[in-house]
Amino acid sequence: MADNFASLLEATARRRPRKAALVWDGGSLSREELERHAGGFARSLAERGMKSGDRIALSIPNRWSFAVALWGGWKSGATVVPLNPLLTAEERAKVLAHLGPKLVVEAVGDEQAEWPSIAVPDSPALILYTSGSTGQPKGAVLSHAALDFSSRSWAEPVMALTPEDRVLGVLPFSHSYGLNGALLAPLWAGVTVVLLERFSPEEVLGAIARHRVTVFPGVATMFRRLLDSPALASADLSSLRLALSGAAPCPWELAQEWRRRTGVRILRGYGMTELFRPI
Repeated sequence: MADNFASLLEATARRRPRKAALVWDGGSLSREELERHAGGFARSLAERGMKSGDRIALSIPNRWSFAVALWGGWKSGATVVPLNPLLTAEERAKVLAHLGPKLVVEAVGDEQAEWPSIAVPDSPALILYTSGSTGQPKGAVLSHAALDFSSRSWAEPVMALTPEDRVLGVLPFSHSYGLNGALLAPLWAGVTVVLLERFSPEEVLGAIARHRVTVFPGVATMFRRLLDSPALASADLSSLRLALSGAAPCPWELAQEWRRRTGVRILRGYGMTELFRPI
């Protein structure tokens, strides 16, 4: 197990530096470019006096800059805390008061640098806020080893990712399911992530066709809305081999209807933020 998850991402970047890590309508970043942008962000954190174990909060939607700040934060030894960008001002204030971050990041610059990750064997990698069953947000603290194990679990036995796969990143990266299945596991496995900031049936169907998405992590409400959309009848889903559903129950009837109408199976799963992996 690595004592900094960023070092595993660096190793993947070295193996296939020019392969696309992130793509979106209008742009892309190769693994090498993502690594250098993350290095530039890590250097800027060091210049601000960030130390190993300091907390940084990320309030960024599903953009390339989220991945840069996440990876760069880990490179610097920081504990990274993704926040839901849709939180109200009051909700955000409560979380930040409880968390006490040294920095809140809403955007990143264009700096690039070579910046190897530092060893942080005793510092948490991630804090994810979850309401659980009480409605009061609580921070689940996760280690670098947990991220490593979770990424392996998602990439290999769950999604069976290959280098040619493309994973749709439309689930919010501030949630454990979206962060795990739609970003970290694909990056760990050397797979391309197709970024979408928000869900709509038309945007998802268009992205799958344009970018030849092969794996679609989603939730039951997404699949229901896609099935109800008139756009589904003419959509090109020929690249798609697997859909996954988590975060909320997916009725068997919905999974069966999806498979009947699209030819793609839904792998239904269950997980917990505190465990940070599928069960």
